[in-house]
Amino acid sequence: MKNFLTILGGMGTLATESYVRLLDKKTETHKDQDHLDYIVVNHY
Repeated sequence: MKNFLTILGGMGTLATESYVRLLDKKTETHKDQDHLDYIVVNHY
C-alpha cells in the first residue's frame, strides 16, 4: 500500500459510511484491487 487516503469522521457514523460509499462509486475500477486504499477514523 503505497498511497492511501485518511478519512476523519465525526459527523456521525452514517455520514462517514455514505461518504465512503460515494468514493467507492466514483472510483473507476476494473478489478477489486483497483479500489482506493483508505483508513477511516470515526470516533465520537
